Amino acid sequence: MTVTINDVVVILPFLVASGGALLIILLDSFSAPRTPRRFLGGFTIFFLAVAALSAYIVPLRTESAFHGMVMMDGLARFLSVVVMLSAGFATLLAMDRLPEQGSARGEFYALLLFSAAGASLLASAADLVMVFLGLETLSIPAYAMAAALRRDVRSTEAGFKYFVLGAFATGFFLMGTALVYSSVGSTALGRLAAASASGWTEKPLLCMGAVMLLVGLAFKAAVVPFHMWAPDVYDGSPTPATAYFATGIKAAAFAALLRVVILSLPGMRAEEINGNEIGWHYIFWGLAAATMAVSSLTALVQKDVKRILAYSSVAHVGYLLIGLLAGKPGGAAVLFYLLVYTFMTVGAFAVVAYLENSKGGTKLSDYAGIAKRHPYAAAAMAVFLFSLAGIPPTGGFFAKFYLFKAAVQGGLINLTVLGVLFSVVSAYYYLRIVVAMYMEQGENQAVIDISPSAAVVTAICLCLLFTIIIGLYPTPYLSVAQASASMLP
Repeated sequence: MTVTINDVVVILPFLVASGGALLIILLDSFSAPRTPRRFLGGFTIFFLAVAALSAYIVPLRTESAFHGMVMMDGLARFLSVVVMLSAGFATLLAMDRLPEQGSARGEFYALLLFSAAGASLLASAADLVMVFLGLETLSIPAYAMAAALRRDVRSTEAGFKYFVLGAFATGFFLMGTALVYSSVGSTALGRLAAASASGWTEKPLLCMGAVMLLVGLAFKAAVVPFHMWAPDVYDGSPTPATAYFATGIKAAAFAALLRVVILSLPGMRAEEINGNEIGWHYIFWGLAAATMAVSSLTALVQKDVKRILAYSSVAHVGYLLIGLLAGKPGGAAVLFYLLVYTFMTVGAFAVVAYLENSKGGTKLSDYAGIAKRHPYAAAAMAVFLFSLAGIPPTGGFFAKFYLFKAAVQGGLINLTVLGVLFSVVSAYYYLRIVVAMYMEQGENQAVIDISPSAAVVTAICLCLLFTIIIGLYPTPYLSVAQASASMLP
């Protein structure tokens, strides 16, 4: 296969992030042992910024590169930038928190860059083989990042669970790819779209393959009932890694879902058999409803802030699935939602990283009276929680508004009503944290002695700024999301 310069340019974000990871490994190997690797975090942010900029340098093209394997369109560009943003914020959190937690090695930054590179490749995939390569390049470093705190049993357990269940989901995806290839004769997403456009109910291998593909991708996105790994992994992993898992990996997973579901399986929406209409969107309807219900109700009884935010992350997957079902308007709403979701979720985890220390600081009881001892951190956390709950005038309100508006335009009235109802339920467990911070007396001393961190404070301030700005002026960001989704059918 002949590779041209144009082909290489299309995967420039992947190459920049991967090259940066290799350089970080070299720099780490020549660094003095047992010294903090904060300077490697600066290099990591530099390479992530260059990778994000390179996504906009690459000209948009309608045809695929590498003989139909990858393409750089608006969807790939937008989601690549979102992933690089998420990884950049995770780097800021890691620069100070990992050395304090006894993990001063620079390998975390290399793993983060490799994972971000895989996410950018996944966003550009135009073939199931490339989707698989992107998923594995994204996931394998994430398994190691979850277990970065080697002296912490919970971190080791999180990495092991993530690896075992991730391998299980990979097997489903590979089996689905094999069945699709047996039915269609190709793994190209364009060929899959043509095959699903007519008579897909008469192709059992295609149907079974599509279901297995969706199972593999549903695991990566933490869709109920494939979400059970998320709370334990998010809780046990280092908070910087958790912030990236909840945002960057989720954005990459929805990039794959957008490619496979909306672009490759549009013809499988509905077909009538014996007077009964069937289609994959009925499955997604049930998955969206179950995801919102199970995660929201389970979050109500959690006593740990990281686990509450973990179930919150799963609940937002349910809202995003509504956008997937809404068609083209929903595609733009999903992209806009992922952008806003990144800022407010990373911001919430950044406050958690700010308040936690060697004594703990993630229990709900630890947050009692925090507003008196750390008023600025409590105020920032309150804004992020209000945004996650969809309370105006934060960015989260407009993200949900445009998502539900697209769902109504797509005829998903019942699912929209469920989304609104569970948004109200979610407000309860978000407000539990706010009430603890402002209206309860603190007895636990775990989060009193905190040394302010410039990197963590910077991440909190940036996330807070964009959460408020998007809430006050959402139109420019929504316009970018709409332009990026203009290629969706």
